[in-house]
Amino acid sequence: MHILLVDNDEDDKELFLEAFNEIDPALKITTTHYSPELFTKFEDLKYDLPDLIFLDVNMEQKDGIACLDEIKTIDWLNDIPVIMYSTSVNPYQVESTYRKGASLYVQKPTGFDEMKTVFSEILAMPTEAYFPQANRNNYLVTVP
Repeated sequence: MHILLVDNDEDDKELFLEAFNEIDPALKITTTHYSPELFTKFEDLKYDLPDLIFLDVNMEQKDGIACLDEIKTIDWLNDIPVIMYSTSVNPYQVESTYRKGASLYVQKPTGFDEMKTVFSEILAMPTEAYFPQANRNNYLVTVP
């Protein structure tokens, strides 16, 4: 499985990589951050598409919601689940990302063990549970 993480926080990216490496070292993780060149990065991935995109909601320059809007305009990315994640579970952000077609919204865990638990649960879900979009009642995944 190939996962793309779009996050501007270097510490969060490192934790993300460590957590997924402990969950399954065979996972391929590509990390990037929002920049005007982000969509060039997507173009570079066109022949090695990720199976999942984790997109941070709170990024500098352009937030994850605006980035989601752009992703949804790229035809060859429409078959890839986009999982929004943030420390905030602001109802406006959750609802906005749901309406814009994100597959899941995950509360970003603050602890490493919680992160592994939440990400393990997501990986264990059948794709049909969240793609093209989770049922509204199951859309928000919170830290246990």
